[in-house]
Amino acid sequence: MKILVLSLLRLGDIIQQEPLLRALRAKHPEAEIHLLVNRQFAQVEKLMQGLVDRYIHFDREMIQRGLGESGFNILWSFTQVQELVNSLNAEGYDLALNFTHNKLSGYLLGALEVPQKQGLYHAEGRFQGLNNRWIRYFNERFSGSQKSLFHYVELLGNSFDLPVQPQARGEKKKSKRILFQCLTSNDKKNWGLEHFAEITEPSALRPKSGFICCDIFDGVSGFGGKSGGIDRFCGGSPGGIAD
Repeated sequence: MKILVLSLLRLGDIIQQEPLLRALRAKHPEAEIHLLVNRQFAQVEKLMQGLVDRYIHFDREMIQRGLGESGFNILWSFTQVQELVNSLNAEGYDLALNFTHNKLSGYLLGALEVPQKQGLYHAEGRFQGLNNRWIRYFNERFSGSQKSLFHYVELLGNSFDLPVQPQARGEKKKSKRILFQCLTSNDKKNWGLEHFAEITEPSALRPKSGFICCDIFDGVSGFGGKSGGIDRFCGGSPGGIAD
């Protein structure tokens, strides 16, 4: 059996889906599992080794540039998507699961010749795959303003009949350290290092509280040369602990 999973999301979402991939592997131990992710998060495989047999990259950023920048041939992006679809169809997948749940992934899955599809896909002029009550609930809660009674991963697990096993809880240890992830892969969502610097002033933190400043490797999230700002924010020690 050959399975394709579409996860065209950001780094944090892909990492959260690790229990789903483990459950998929447990459900189909002999299957060959491929995971389609955005190219900018290609190095996520270093964090999730052994879960899938092959990672396939979708160059979403370049395709979007090809649609909007004058330096590209008008058909370049179309050709890139067509080549990806042809290469995926050549794999002969038996089952495809869409963990992404957005229109782009729905159109892409709709273009694939896979006998069994689960999750959102486009066919016969409309989006399909919403017949499962868990997927409908997921769609209603995460596309609107209503709060969900279930965790994101729990909802997807029920949607795809993938029982997510709770992680073993270790001994609880008290800690006064505070973790900051200062940057994201989307500049529009970045709060700014200067704001983090303000709230880590001794007067803003509880007495004797330390903080851990997390840098993310350039190859994972494509931050380029931003780590210098984190150096200054963390006192010259990105990923280190400041007290």
